[in-house]
Amino acid sequence: MFRTSILNDFLQHLPRREIRALIRAHETDRYYKRFGTWDHLVAMIVAQLSGCASLRDLEAVMNSHGSHHYHLHSHDVRRSTLSDANTRRDYTV
Repeated sequence: MFRTSILNDFLQHLPRREIRALIRAHETDRYYKRFGTWDHLVAMIVAQLSGCASLRDLEAVMNSHGSHHYHLHSHDVRRSTLSDANTRRDYTV
């Protein structure tokens, strides 16, 4: 039997339509093929809620629950991809 995660319940309170509009307006997904702004946002929320101290910790936490990625509308995460996104992605969204 499937049960939604607490993180999924938390993310349902975010205004997804407005976030998508901001992503389009600021073109933050323009040069990214797989790791989009939504994935980045989910990863940063997980980092805050779980108290991750490093990108290595965040990678381990995110990828340890791979079955939840589908329900969170996100993908698996690599440390180098997180580092690139934190460095290059525009923070205005």
